[in-house]
Order: sequence, then structure tokens, then C-alpha cells
Amino acid sequence: MMRLSPAMTWSRHGHDIFVHGERQVLKLSNCAPEVDVLMRLLEAGCDAGAVDAIRLEPAHAAKILEWLRTANCLVENDSQLWMGTPAERQADYFSALGANPDEAQVIIGSVHVALLGVGGIGTVVLAHLVSAGVNRYTLIDGDIVQSHNLNRQFIYGPADVGRSKVDTAADWIGSRNPSADVRREPRMLTGRADLISVLSQDITLLVVAADSPSDIGLHAAYACLETDTTLIGADCGLRTASWGPLLEPADIPAYVAELESARAALPVPPATRPMTASFGPTNAIAASYLAKDILHWLAGLPVASHRRKVVIDIGSGTIDAQGAGLRARTENA
Repeated sequence: MMRLSPAMTWSRHGHDIFVHGERQVLKLSNCAPEVDVLMRLLEAGCDAGAVDAIRLEPAHAAKILEWLRTANCLVENDSQLWMGTPAERQADYFSALGANPDEAQVIIGSVHVALLGVGGIGTVVLAHLVSAGVNRYTLIDGDIVQSHNLNRQFIYGPADVGRSKVDTAADWIGSRNPSADVRREPRMLTGRADLISVLSQDITLLVVAADSPSDIGLHAAYACLETDTTLIGADCGLRTASWGPLLEPADIPAYVAELESARAALPVPPATRPMTASFGPTNAIAASYLAKDILHWLAGLPVASHRRKVVIDIGSGTIDAQGAGLRARTENA
């Protein structure tokens, strides 16, 4: 099945046909009316037999197809399997980027994701993953829903205040996907031993969305190293937000060594608790980029945070793929 890329549209102006993409507009000059039939077929998706059946000289049709193919306007792994389902437009997205949508959706539906924290970062990631078709979760959080969570943790509402976050999140998942498999861990897992115990339960990916204790990322890395689990996380401050690195098991030993070295070289001790200031849009920025990289990883597409942390300056919108170091300021008493 071949198809005009779902990222593109076409139009006729006089004798010419234009193919409109995000970064380019291509012109095919002096097109007979039969070319419109070909473009409509490609827009809907068709096989070679359907092209042969139209009243267009085969050599001319082949030339147009080759022109579209060379310009990356033609998708040749298109699938109709997801038509009419919630994954329809997502399958188009994968097709447009060159991934096989059938393979991508099967993988997305079969992975088991553990979320360490279902708060400002975790709930936004969860919403994206549920909407994308992930079916298996382990939710880890010992907190309850509080009124000050509602500015950014959008799966919770006023009626949920006082309830366990993992129970409320599990109910929300069930409302979107009644067949989802959700395991609940209503406790804070801050040590590697407890994390190892949970990650040993056939988990594909751990998302670190907790901000305390300050060394939770290191404990999570050690636990993922022990259990052969892929790791990613995100955090959000007042002026910066970051996500990554996404680390497959083979990447984690070097990362652990880097974390240990960085911790030993800190110019000042780490904070014992996170700041209380929190803003919904900045949480959503970091969490949405993280979710995008998870889904790209599962679909076999490029991942911006693969083996690196990506930092966004919230004020300017600039991105630093190398991360930012801690600067110490010392004042005399």
C-alpha cells in the first residue's frame, strides 16, 4: 500500500499540481486531468493495481510516482489497520516519519511502563502514554491528591482531593482504557532495593518523575542496571525544564559513574527538599517532550534525549542538549 505522505496535501492551480509539505512546496507542471485521479488515489492510499487502472500513460504515472518518492512525499509502508480507531492520526504520524505504524502500535501496546511519581510530570506523561495506546503500567507514589496539585496535574479533579494518587490515576486510566493492566504501589520508593523489587516484575521502562530525595535519579539508575530496565526522567524548575537522558541498559554503567562523580564534585550540598513553586505549562513542556521521546523510542524513530539530558530555558525557549552545570555562589558572613 502506497500513499501520499500524511504530512502533505496537494492542490491544482490551472495546469499545475502543487504538493504542500511542512518545509517545501513542490510543483508538477502541465498536468492532464487524469493526474488528479492519481493524486486522489494516493491521498487515500492504493496499490499498484489501482494506479494501472486509471487512464494515465504508465510511463507518465511511473515518472510522477518516482518524483514523489525522490522528494520523500510517498509513504510505502502505509496501513489501513488503524482507520477509525484512536490511533488513526498517530499511525499517520509514524508513517510520515518513515516508521512502520503497525509494528510501532503493537510495540506500544505491549510495553510495561513504571512511573515513579504521578504528580506534575508523571500525570502528563501518563496522559500521553494512555492516549498513544500503552496498556500496561505500574504506578508508584505514596502521596494523596491535594488542592494545590490541581493547577498542573490534569487527570485529577476537586472530587479527588484526599484520595491516593495511584488509585485515582488507575481509575482515570480505566476510564480511558478499561482493558489496561495497572499495578499500584501506594508508597514512596526512595531506595534501590525497593525499586529493584518492583522493576523485577517484567517492566520495560522506568520513568523517573519524582523530585525527592535529591539522589532519587541515582537510586533509579542502579535499580535499572540491576534489572535490565530502560530509564528516562524529567524535572522542572522555575526557569528551566529538562528531560532525559533515555538510557538503555548498556548505557547505564557509564551514566552511574558520571552521576557518582558529579555528586562527589558538587560545590554545595544538594537541597533536602524540592521548591514549592510549580507552574502547569512548564511541567507540561518537559513531560510532553519526555513522552514524545518514549514513543519515538518504541517506534524506532530518532530520540532527542538518547544518552543525553536536554535542558530548555523557559524564558527564551532555547535548548541546550548538553545540560547545565551547578554554579556555586558564596558570600561572606
